[in-house]
Amino acid sequence: MAARVGEGRGLLAKLPTELLFDIYDELEPSDHFALATTCKLIYARSKPILELHRNAHRDNRVISDCSLELLVRVYRSAQASVGPKAIEAWHVRKFEIWGSREKWDEWKSWEIGADGIVSLAAHEDPLPSPFSPREVDDHIKEMELVFHPCHDHTLIEHAFQGGEDGYFKAMIVSMLPRLNNLVFVSVDHLVRKEMLTLSWLDEMIQWILRGFLPWPPGFKSLRKVFVGVPIFDRPEIEAVSDSISLCALLRLPSIEEIYYRNLSTGEPMDDGAELLPLKSSNVRTLVLDRIREDNPSLRKSLLHTSIGLDTLVIRAQSGERLDSVNTFSEDLTSSISHRSLRQLLLYQPDCMFSHHCHNYEPSELSSMRNIRMIQLCVEDILMDCFFLFNRVRGNGSEMEHHFDQDPPSRPNDESILPATPPLPDMPEVHGETINGDSADGAVKHDDVVTHFTECLPPTLEVLLLWGSEDEAWYNREDYEVNEALDDGIVAVINSPSFPNLRAIYLEQVEKQVPTPRNKISFQKAMTAAKRRGVYVRTLSNQHEPMPELGFPKMPDKYDLETGPFPARDPTWIFDPFTGSWTAPGCGGCGSCETCLRYYTKEAWEEFRNQN
Repeated sequence: MAARVGEGRGLLAKLPTELLFDIYDELEPSDHFALATTCKLIYARSKPILELHRNAHRDNRVISDCSLELLVRVYRSAQASVGPKAIEAWHVRKFEIWGSREKWDEWKSWEIGADGIVSLAAHEDPLPSPFSPREVDDHIKEMELVFHPCHDHTLIEHAFQGGEDGYFKAMIVSMLPRLNNLVFVSVDHLVRKEMLTLSWLDEMIQWILRGFLPWPPGFKSLRKVFVGVPIFDRPEIEAVSDSISLCALLRLPSIEEIYYRNLSTGEPMDDGAELLPLKSSNVRTLVLDRIREDNPSLRKSLLHTSIGLDTLVIRAQSGERLDSVNTFSEDLTSSISHRSLRQLLLYQPDCMFSHHCHNYEPSELSSMRNIRMIQLCVEDILMDCFFLFNRVRGNGSEMEHHFDQDPPSRPNDESILPATPPLPDMPEVHGETINGDSADGAVKHDDVVTHFTECLPPTLEVLLLWGSEDEAWYNREDYEVNEALDDGIVAVINSPSFPNLRAIYLEQVEKQVPTPRNKISFQKAMTAAKRRGVYVRTLSNQHEPMPELGFPKMPDKYDLETGPFPARDPTWIFDPFTGSWTAPGCGGCGSCETCLRYYTKEAWEEFRNQN
């Protein structure tokens, strides 16, 4: 006879409590709640198990290596895949790593100073080894079998016996079944020459790719990895990050986002590019912060490896030039990412230089099918327009010397991008016209306005401009400073070719002035934007609230959850030209020293009276 509905659950509730807990001992933590909610009686008797889950969710959602006792507990928990012992590791979703210990007498807690320097606790005894001799021997024998006839197991033996904690933490990462985020805090290169855990993860991933091991649970669950989150007040003491480790991280099976700071590439044969065959990575957001050196082979591999790259962010190292940045955009057009890329942002673009342009030419975006957010240098737009109207595209040998100059020095206010340098070696231009059009000379006002609507991608949603009008490319005639740009922006706002346009940032263009101007720029653009519902940000309307546009934000010490740093000041705003958070400033008051640096007091008063 078939059992009546609910009869099985009734029989389960009649089991002695000891047998009920025996069942929990055989279940994975993911099944505990399902059993506990079978009926009210079982739920009441399952309260000790549910309390373990509540405590672990509260205390273990984010862990760090600051406390070795915690890591040992999580490691033991991760070894038990079922039962109450597995609960603690099952709730870990984020792991923050602050440093590397290289020998047993360094197995102490980390102390983190206000200046970001990480050191060992001075008045604390080292923690004894968490591994028994039997456990060490068994693990080494297992590795010898896995890597035979290779010799990688000798590295593990040395790590176990010498007391370095990198392999220990890498094992924890590999074992945590629901680990989503892995964070490496920036390392002081004077004290720690390498991130040991990152190096071990690199080794393990390569073992897996060579077929020695299957993907462990933690590697399969990882979605986001951040390498080099800065905590120092002096960034020059940060250690560089190996390019091979970046390539290895890109091969994680479920990876979605990678932030990688202080990337230092090696020789073409040693940069790890062989780890990145075509369409081998699932990464959607790639952030390269403060690239120290550049390697064309690695760069091309990075852009061709993603199946569906959505966001590419590059931030130069402040005060040090990054050359040939345009090859990023050139490689993108021929890569598999040209259809999927939605955001291409260059933070601190004044430190980036390219052949025949400052960053890249707008025409290089022509094949992008889905691009929504871009940053462009005004001079690159004018240069693009110059070549188009004068039919001399590609004949720019006279201009190479300009783009090979050292970058200009940055002012104390890092939110201000310095003016684009002059072009001393430009070919001679003439102001002659035929029927009102430019003839063998700099482009004119109407050329610029037309080119704005033609050079930008129709999928555009957010446009960030920096730089200034350069009269080597542009014949101003009787038009005011920035008037051609103003009219060009108005044409873009009013054009049906850009149906998804949401925001345009112009404040950095306004800052490119040697002396205060007598009239507020971009007033026509602000008026047109209000009619259409587009957000236009200028120096004169900073008091207006900024919409949330999804800018990729560079992580900093305030994003770390296990350190001593306070929460970020809630009044700070995001600066889309540097990628960092900054104090809100005066909001365009028109009377402070900063405001009067760009416009005269009379200009501010006239603007306020008109609005």
